[in-house]
Amino acid sequence: MSTEIKYYSNESEKSMDIETIKKDFLFTIDEEFGCVYYLPQKRLAKIDRNTAKNLKDCQDGKTELTDAYENLLEKFKKNQSVHQSVSEDNVKVIHKLEIMVCTICNLNCVYCYANGGNYYGEEQMLSYEVVDALVRYLKQEQIKVEMVQFFGGEPALGYKMISYICKKFKENDILV
Repeated sequence: MSTEIKYYSNESEKSMDIETIKKDFLFTIDEEFGCVYYLPQKRLAKIDRNTAKNLKDCQDGKTELTDAYENLLEKFKKNQSVHQSVSEDNVKVIHKLEIMVCTICNLNCVYCYANGGNYYGEEQMLSYEVVDALVRYLKQEQIKVEMVQFFGGEPALGYKMISYICKKFKENDILV
């Protein structure tokens, strides 16, 4: 008996049987998290441990594939973020959060599109109040962040703010 997974695209209705899933996906489970690897596109994503275990069990025929897991695999195949776990607590995950630390720059690179880092405005530094408001919002909305990228004029000039952001994210369990 073969389990069928149906997924839809704008082009046409398609279906993929469990053998294709066995051939195209690898699931691994660690003590802290799980991973899904999609062989055709050579893409790897970190997912929560329970989701990885349940997907592996589906792949091994131990459990039925639910709509939630089917949708997760469909998103992964379409190169969409799958970092949001399929769980009851409905935690959302941002793959990459870019934070502009400052518009201050100590260089004048000829190739700079940001006019020496100030983006044609006055030099500014991100405030602690804005960071605190961001952390409150992420915590209230149950949003986790997988990766933070700092940018600006020269973000290293805002190293104290970067340290503060990292400390606040860690204290409030914001990072995945």
